[in-house]
Amino acid sequence: MTTQRISITKDGKGFEKGGKPFFYFADTAWSAFTNISLEEWKDYLEVREFQGFNALQINVLPQWDRSAAGLPTEPFLPDAAGCWDFLKPNPEYFNLAEQFVSLAAERGMHPALVLLWCDFVPGTWAAKRKLGKLMGVDAVAPYVEYVAKRFRPYAPIYLVSGDTDYPEEAVPYYREALRAVNRVDPEALTTLHSQPGADVPESLACMKELDFYMYQSGHTWDEQYRTWNWAKRFVASAWRRPAVNGEPCYDGHKYGMKQGRFYGLDIRRAFFQSLLCGAQAGFTYGAHGIWSFHHEGDAFPSTEFSGTPYPWRTALGFEGAWDAAFCVELVREYGIGKLVPLADTASEVEPWFLAADPGRELFALYLPSAAPALIPLDATAYDCRLFQLGPRRIGKPRFKATTEGSHLSMPDAEGDVLVIGRRR
Repeated sequence: MTTQRISITKDGKGFEKGGKPFFYFADTAWSAFTNISLEEWKDYLEVREFQGFNALQINVLPQWDRSAAGLPTEPFLPDAAGCWDFLKPNPEYFNLAEQFVSLAAERGMHPALVLLWCDFVPGTWAAKRKLGKLMGVDAVAPYVEYVAKRFRPYAPIYLVSGDTDYPEEAVPYYREALRAVNRVDPEALTTLHSQPGADVPESLACMKELDFYMYQSGHTWDEQYRTWNWAKRFVASAWRRPAVNGEPCYDGHKYGMKQGRFYGLDIRRAFFQSLLCGAQAGFTYGAHGIWSFHHEGDAFPSTEFSGTPYPWRTALGFEGAWDAAFCVELVREYGIGKLVPLADTASEVEPWFLAADPGRELFALYLPSAAPALIPLDATAYDCRLFQLGPRRIGKPRFKATTEGSHLSMPDAEGDVLVIGRRR
């Protein structure tokens, strides 16, 4: 089968498919190829299709921090010493992986495949901790070309790097991988998946083979400012490209080294703070237990930081996925995916985030918690709707015009609020 391609819009800010806007809505399924059966995969896909996901982020190779699971087979054939020979992909492993991708494509979900998670690349933080098997740079092009040829019919997206910092030693690996994908499948979109706070080096950012930006806002309580901060950084980049928050806080994940876990409200905050500050092209949801496809009783190597994972079938039922799906529907229904950041008070005690189209015909205002707000627009000239995002209720906001703009009265709502206004 051949799946229709996703491409970049002419304004360089988003995606389209078949000439229509395409909002990238992905789930984090890093360990699908290694941790669950085809029958389990079918059950998973049925739920995610119903929720409207259109992409799945999957690690091509075994991920070092996945839940313990016996590999169905190894991704590479052994060399004389019994180690992986990175120049000899194992057809049995990739045949099974292709079945996973084919089943997803049949349901309209694009594979977003990670080629080189950082533990396979010398010099990275994971390599220094000796968390994986290191690949020689001579194996990068043959391996990437093999993968690109295998999955080309399914219109893949490629996350060339995975959770990486960018030490000088690692940059040639990602450069070679970007070029290898482009040689085999020049229509495939490419990006780099980075460690939280890691800047893409200029030597990679300037490459024509890099199609869009992806950032990771992270899984600790203290780094959630990156949801909006990094969106703004990419908007201001010298190379205009679409931007996606490709790894926000995971639903059910521990607050890093602190007690407590992220849930639905945190997912919604990450969504709208990313979107309204410039990450307009899409959003990736993640559930703690899904990304590692955890089964009850599995050993898990990162409990101290991440917390014990939920069994994957439990995590599949998290309300946060429905929250994310509702947020995506608001983007599509009201056309707020192309708004430009107008103002925010992110550093204040009661922050809000505001974006509008260039002609100020449409605006969206997000408040992470219900609070009054003074915005630099005459909102009384707009037809406005107020969405209580937790209970998914719709009401009418109360605005009063002032010399400085408009004052939003305290919303009659618990939790976070989105206001959308269209000029009369």
